[in-house]
This record gives sequence, C-alpha cells and structure tokens, in this order.
Amino acid sequence: MSDTAAEPTRPRHRWLTSLSSAGRLLVRCVRGAPAATTLAALALTVGLAGILGHASWYPALHTTADPLARPWVVVTALLWTPTWHQLAVAVLAMVTIGALVEHRLGTGTWTAVAATCSVAALVITQMILLVADSMHWLDQLMTAPPGGIGLVLAAVVAAWGRTLNALARRRVLAVVLLSTLLLAALGGTANAMALFISATLGAFVAGSILRSVLGIRERPLVGTRHEGRTLVALLMSVVSVGSLLALWYTHANGPLASARLGLDPGYLTVESLMDLCERVDLATCAHAIDTLRTTGTAPIALTIMPVFLQLAVAMGLLRGRRSAFWVAVVVESALAVFAFARILVPREDFIFEGNAAIDITFANDLPVGQLVVPVLLPLTTLAVVVWNRRWFRVRSTRRDLVWAGVALATVAVLGSLVAVVGGLMIRSQFVPAATWELLAANYWARLLPPTALFLLTPPLLPSSPAAFLVVNWLPVLVWAGAVAILLRLFTSTPADLQTTASATQNRARDIVRATDAGTLGWMLTWPGNSRWFAPEGRAMIAYRAAHGVGLTLADPAACTTDLAGTVEAFAEHCTEHSLVPALYSVHAPTAALAQRLGWTSVQVAEEALIDLPDLAFTGKKFQDVRTALNRAKTEGIEARWTTWQSAPAGMRDQIRAISNQWVAEKALPEMGFTLGGLTEIKDADTRLLLALDKDGTVHAVTSWLPIHRQGRLIGLTLDVMRRRDCCFRPVVEFLIGRAALDAKEEGLQVLSLSGAPLAHSAPTHGPDGTHSAAAERIEPLLDSLGALLEPVYGFRSLHFFKSKFQPRFEPLYLVVPDVTDLPAVGAAIAKAYLPGLGPVETARFAQKLVTHD
Repeated sequence: MSDTAAEPTRPRHRWLTSLSSAGRLLVRCVRGAPAATTLAALALTVGLAGILGHASWYPALHTTADPLARPWVVVTALLWTPTWHQLAVAVLAMVTIGALVEHRLGTGTWTAVAATCSVAALVITQMILLVADSMHWLDQLMTAPPGGIGLVLAAVVAAWGRTLNALARRRVLAVVLLSTLLLAALGGTANAMALFISATLGAFVAGSILRSVLGIRERPLVGTRHEGRTLVALLMSVVSVGSLLALWYTHANGPLASARLGLDPGYLTVESLMDLCERVDLATCAHAIDTLRTTGTAPIALTIMPVFLQLAVAMGLLRGRRSAFWVAVVVESALAVFAFARILVPREDFIFEGNAAIDITFANDLPVGQLVVPVLLPLTTLAVVVWNRRWFRVRSTRRDLVWAGVALATVAVLGSLVAVVGGLMIRSQFVPAATWELLAANYWARLLPPTALFLLTPPLLPSSPAAFLVVNWLPVLVWAGAVAILLRLFTSTPADLQTTASATQNRARDIVRATDAGTLGWMLTWPGNSRWFAPEGRAMIAYRAAHGVGLTLADPAACTTDLAGTVEAFAEHCTEHSLVPALYSVHAPTAALAQRLGWTSVQVAEEALIDLPDLAFTGKKFQDVRTALNRAKTEGIEARWTTWQSAPAGMRDQIRAISNQWVAEKALPEMGFTLGGLTEIKDADTRLLLALDKDGTVHAVTSWLPIHRQGRLIGLTLDVMRRRDCCFRPVVEFLIGRAALDAKEEGLQVLSLSGAPLAHSAPTHGPDGTHSAAAERIEPLLDSLGALLEPVYGFRSLHFFKSKFQPRFEPLYLVVPDVTDLPAVGAAIAKAYLPGLGPVETARFAQKLVTHD
C-alpha cells in the first residue's frame, strides 16, 4: 500500500478528520435552521455585551415582581442570562438541539411555537410573582429571575415530542417535563418555574395543535415496555436522585428541597455525645469528632448507597419483577419510618468548651411542614408501587431467590465479623475503647437508612484513619455488594422463561410439521430455546431471553392466516415479562406484519434459495459446480446420505474429529443460535450428506434440516458445512451440488443454503419495498460492522461462495418495536451466538480483528 493511501489512517490525522466531520455537520445544521441560529446569535451578542461588558442596561431585561413597571420584559427576558457559563450552555444547546428540532418542524412552525409558549410562560410566571410578593415568597423565588433562551428550547422540544410515535413521544416528554419539574420542585426559583411552564405549554397546547394540523394519528404499538412499569420505575428514580441533589445543593428552597433530610445521616446526637464525653476526657472526644468530620468521604458514600439501591429496585420494577416489588415495599417503608421517627427527636444544643468549641445544630430545627416532606415522598412512592402491584408479576426462579438470600446474608455476616475482629485489633483507636458489642452496633446501624443514624448513633467514634476504615468504609462495601446482588437477581432469566424441556420440544416438532414455519423453521425445535405457544395451540415461537430482550430464532411456526395474531400475541407475552420483542431472521411477510404494528425493520442477512423443479447445472455459470462433481467422480469420492443415529460409530468419530479441527482453527468458540453444531446434527430428522472415499474416510460433512409446509416435506435447509484440510478443495461444492440433484429427484421444491449475516447482493430495502429513515441510519453501521468482522467470520466470503449455485436471494430482517431498542437487541444477539465467550476467546477475537489474519 502506498504512503498516500495510508495517510488518512495515521493516528495524528484522525482527530483532524473527526473535527472536520463534526464541523461540517454543525454547518449543515446551522444552515437549515435560521430561526434557532439567529436567536442563539442574538442571545450570545446581548449576553456578552451585558455580562462581560457590565452594561447598566442588562439587568433591566429580566422580569420583576411588578409587570407594569417594565412590560417589555416578557420579550426581552428571553435574551437575559445571569452568568456566562449558563449562556454558553444555552447557546450550544440551541444551535444543536434547537436546530435539529427546527429541521423537523420547519422554520415557521418552530418560530410560532417558540414565540407563543415562551412569552406565555413569562406572563404566567409574572402573575405567580405577584402572588408570591403578597405572601412574602418573592425573595426566595427571585434568587434566579426567569429568562433565557432555555425557555424557547424547552417549548419547541416538548412540542416536537408530541409529533413523534408513541415510544419516542413518551421518552422525549418524560425527559423534558420531568427534568423541568424536578428543577422547579427542588430549586424553587422563578426561572425553574418558568422552564416547567414553558415545557408544559409546548407539550400540551402547541403539541396538541400540531398533531391536529399535521393529521397525526396514533399508530398501534404492540409489544412495547409497559407504560405503567416505566412510570413507576421513573418515579422511584426521580425521587431518589432528587433527594440526593437536594442534599448536595444546599441553596435549594423548592417545596421538595427538604427531601434532603431523608438522606441526612445526622451522625452526632446530643445524647450519645454527652454519654460519651462523661467517660473520656474532653480533648480526646474533640479529637475523635474532628477525625469524623475531616474524613468525610465515607459518610458521603454511605449516603449515596440507598440511592443506588433504589435505582436497582427501579430497574427491577421496570422489568416487572415480583422480587423488586417486595424489596421496594421494604425499602420505602423503612425510609418513611425512620424519617418520621426523626421528627419526634427534640432539638437540643450542646457545646464543647476548652480545647475545641463545637456547636451542634439539629436539622429538625425546622417547621414541621418541611420535616414531613422526607416522610411523604417514600410513602407516596410506596403507595404508587402497591397500587400498581399487578404490573409486577414476573417471578424469579427459586434457585435465583435462594442464591440472592444466601449471598445477602453471607455478605452482611462476613462484614460484621470483619468489623468486629478488625476493630478489636485496634481497639485503642476508638473513643471509648472498642468492645465487640460497640463494634457490632456501629456496623449494623450503618446498614439501616441514613436517617436511622440520627436516632441510633452508636456511642463509638474512630480517632484514627484505620479505625475510620473499619467503622465507616466497611458498611459502604456491604451496601455495594447488596446492590450488586439485587441487580443480578432482577436481571436474571425469569422462572417461566427458562429453557423448556423435551416435552415441549416434541410439541414444537408437531407444530413445525403441521404449519408453515419457513425454510428456517426446523431451528425452532433445537435445544436451548425457550418456546411460546399460542393459547389455542396452533402456533409457536422459539426465542432466547437475554438483556431484557425476547429474541426470536426465525419466523413463527404458524399458518398464514394465523401469522398476524401470532406476532401480536407473542409481543404481548414479551410485554407481560418486560422483554423487548425482537423478530430476528424473519422473512418479508412477518416483517411486513410487524411494520404495520408500528415497528422498525432492518435487513440483517440474505438467504440463498435454489428452486429445484427447473434446476440444471448447465451453462458457463455452473462451471464450478460441474467441476466439483466431475473431480469427485475422478478421485473416487461418493456422496452418502445418512443420519447420526444410523451412521456407524467409526463414521461418527470422524465427524467429531472434523468438527473439532474446524473449531480449533477459529478465533472464537463454536457459535450457536441459528448456527448448528454437533448437538444439532444428532437430531433424528436431520439428514447428513457425507463425502466418502473408497477407504471409508470422511472428507466432508454437511447437515440438512427438513422444510415442512402444512404437513408435507417440501425441501431441505443447509446447516453444517465442515471438511478435512487434506481433502480436495471443492468437496463442499460437490456435496451441495449432489444434495440439490438428489432433492430434485426426490420431488422436493426448494433447497435453502441458509442466510449470510451482514452481507447482501443488492441494495437493501424494507419488506414493503420501501426504505425507512431508521434503516438508512442503521445500515451503514451494519455494513461497517460486516467489513470489520470479515477476517473472523467470513460472512461476505460465505455469501460469495453460495453465489456459485446461482440461487435467488431473499432478505432476512430484524424487526423491533423502536429503533432505540437496537443496542439491547444487539447485546442479546451477541449473547445468543456466543453465550460462553470468555476473556481468552475475547482476546483471540480482538487479535484477529487487529491483524486481519
């Protein structure tokens, strides 16, 4: 390769190329969004002149409590920003997100929504400020006066969200409305309030008008994650994260700002300190308290752990887990009980005098109304979870439940032993000297909600870093372990999605034979799959459950008239088990049905099909096939049909040796899912076609799956292709050619050479002949991925090999409810093909990719 060709790939030029691409993308966005660009430029100019230039007229742009004093501020406030860094973030968001939304809505619509909603939000905020002034709330609200182009951005994004499909609309509105609501509820400023009002007007006023004008109708969406589970999980996440933000943002004065008290540990109580300092000298006690205060990372980590626990529970609720429901009940009840008990603790002052003066001020020196908030939030969350308990019916297996219980108990007890034994080894480094009772009390108290420490502060303080490690960091590690254990429990395979037994396998065989399961249908009977049967028992789908995805193996086994109902019923089954239904390697009829449900389809492979009735290996295009047939005859190689059960033991040993040799040469272990191996060829209905010489040596093996339609055998599907290294090169071509001729003589209709993933012979298209916008965005990525994986898998080489037989190619599709589900679906596909991929295989795989060897 020449130096000129290699130049673009040199590392020092990569960042320049990336920067240039980002710049071109930004220029295209700016050129197509004049309104957003103009507003951003105007705000930037005014802001720089006012903030950096310290212009006297700049403060007059924002709103005041008296709207009659400066009525123009309902417009000029949009160009006012209090600080330069907020201005930079707002301008950057406007030229990216705002410009993107303008591309979607059009400049005229964007301008109308921006002007009406943002000005209306400022007017409404002005009215609220009048009421606040009369009730003496104005000083708190005006710590951040309303204004800025963020009001415009909130309105247009919320309005645009209403024009999207159901899934995208739900996600956009949830992010915009909940984030602005959280800012208003916690921050309590007029600006946060105006942001929420602007987003609300954009979503429910401007958005509704847009849907009506554009004639947008609701498309049916079947098989998506259930909205109830999503909202409940989102509520728990917002409450927990919001409480943490309120704890860190001490200047927040919104109605929910006192939620910080629900996470405030309150380590020091008067009673414990008075009792402690009666037994030790004042200087020692003050030194221990100083150590506790200066080594503050562990208390912060201990405060964050319950938030992580709630987020883990929220993930379990999102997946519909019954175990997550019960953990949520316990956690929220405990938070509410200890927060309520904290209200009952009387306020007292205690001051050390002498070497150190410490003034202890208690958080319950607040109005009872604010102290009630940390109680009401977990109670509200608990009520919502219990009210919607019908959505959380997905059961974990008994094995997973037992494992989680034993693991939690082991981690907690082991932590207790380490705390006691480690503390006794340095007992003199505590105030007072540690005993096993005090060490155990300290440890178990820190495994309770943070507010419990306000009431149950153990009378034991560490006076050295080592003691601090034992007392404070060890419980943090136990908390982290508990969160990890629960996450594993909530993400494990549910009880009724475990791999089915041989009884259902026999039932699956009967349905595949009696219906039309397509050319890949016999794969539905393979072991290792979960199976869903239609309620009436006339249809079946095989799938793998991983990463929250129900990944099907091929087309459903169903009659043509039952196909639509089968797809919808399976999607509802996945919904009940909180799985994303993903139809993988399905043909155009199935993909078209799913598209009519509002799903997104992407072509992922092509299947090579040989029509047998008119097959004749004549002409120049079949020269390679004829050469393989003739050479086999010359070298004394014959093709013999058999099955694994009827093959002699010596022949089976040779097949195993060929297979093991083939696997040993690969960068990865033997793949599964839609690719069969030794386990699958042992099926009694799977035919084997072997290439044998006169000495009985097996030179190559191919396996062929039956294709049934309405109870009749109509064809065969190629699965396994493996050969010895020491045999003549076109032996596999010989076996496939011989199989085609024999199948034609048998009266079969079609021979399938299976699909070649990430490869295609013509421009891709959807099942209805069109090309969706989602596919246009995804398919370049798939093409790049196919080129990257070619040195390891040889998908495109396999596609070229099958072209020798002049087949017709039919596209195979991946169909999902929404394009945003593709990352999880991709992980599920990788898990299905390589369930046992370990670090050694991963390293070999990476080496192959890098060296292209």
